[in-house]
Amino acid sequence: MKPSLAVANLSAIRGERLLFSDLNFELESGQSLRISGANGSGKTTLLRMLAGLTAPAQGTVLWNSENILQCREQFQSQIAYSGHQFGLSSDLTTLENLRYLIPNPPSENKLIEILARLELKASVDLPARYLSQGQRRRLILARLLAMQVCCWILDEPLAALDTAGIELVEQICTEHTRQGGMLVITSHQKLSATLGDVPTLALGGSTA
Repeated sequence: MKPSLAVANLSAIRGERLLFSDLNFELESGQSLRISGANGSGKTTLLRMLAGLTAPAQGTVLWNSENILQCREQFQSQIAYSGHQFGLSSDLTTLENLRYLIPNPPSENKLIEILARLELKASVDLPARYLSQGQRRRLILARLLAMQVCCWILDEPLAALDTAGIELVEQICTEHTRQGGMLVITSHQKLSATLGDVPTLALGGSTA
């Protein structure tokens, strides 16, 4: 059976304001979904719900047709969430941060190979406090490659990246889906043709 991520009648409330309601969709192996909407429309809230980090006001998130609350261990072993907070230790080096961000890291040679692909080889021994915002973003993306999980849930992964960095991220995401992975992504920037025709789910709401 192909892996699948689905939501059924999903709703979210912030304070007394309804962000969205009755969302229904399903992703299978090799598929992507872009979440769009104005600031404050609930994009990050939706992604955190998909990752099992925020409880919905109503509805269910399903992994392989099973409520993620009932298959939490299996679900968490197959998804990777990348949010606005980097979660890096300023005192650890780039390589050390990557190693500690991963539950079961591969060999050091493999980690360095991944960092090299993300143009971070020269920063392997550099404490994270000296990394630029773009370098920090690429380090978090290196974590995705090292984890080797099925489903990537990415909140604004193109932020703070230059043109070359954006192209690299889109290439990596394309490879992930072509290899059978799933991708849920938010981005204020227009996605290039590299990712193909990614279906878009637009959330309502006014600019915060």
